[in-house]
Amino acid sequence: MTRRRMSAADRREQLLDVTLDVVRAEGFYAATIDRVAREAGVTRTLIYSQFGHLPGLVSALVDRETATAMLGLAEALAPLPDDADFVEVAEALLRATVAAVQRAPRSWAILLNPPEGGPPELHERIAAGRALARAHVQALLISRLPDEIADPELAAHIHQMLGEELVRLHVRDPERYPLTRMVRQIRESATGTFAAHTRRARR
Repeated sequence: MTRRRMSAADRREQLLDVTLDVVRAEGFYAATIDRVAREAGVTRTLIYSQFGHLPGLVSALVDRETATAMLGLAEALAPLPDDADFVEVAEALLRATVAAVQRAPRSWAILLNPPEGGPPELHERIAAGRALARAHVQALLISRLPDEIADPELAAHIHQMLGEELVRLHVRDPERYPLTRMVRQIRESATGTFAAHTRRARR
């Protein structure tokens, strides 16, 4: 039986998959041309022909995983109902982000917890992605806060950071930090913020 030759596009995906496996298991320092070639069962020359050099391979991996994660994040941050209140928005954002992570866990793994030896472009893309997500989340939260709250930007920022950490905990240990526990915490925190303002407004 004749073995079908892998297309260049399929081979590229295979090499990136192998690189991702090595990176997740041992960090970026372990992802050498020799290691990837050995794990993929190909020659070094083939990798050079696909990516040029090791930085090209790493950059291609970062590009692919970042694009996959950001696509899921964009879907997670889709517009919410206009009548949703602050607590409902906080919960919906947490649930949607967890769902996005679950759809692409391998991609999110190196973004939520970057392996050692990550290239500068990885950290730059993570920072850019977080900034974009933070701005969107804060806008959604601020629009649901009372106009008289002392510092809506800071309040939204704190809840955005809390949500990100809750997602990270859930991904790291879903049995200890199940979604129900994370949702309960985000609702309690969001409710507390809103209730504190209401008490001050009544004085």
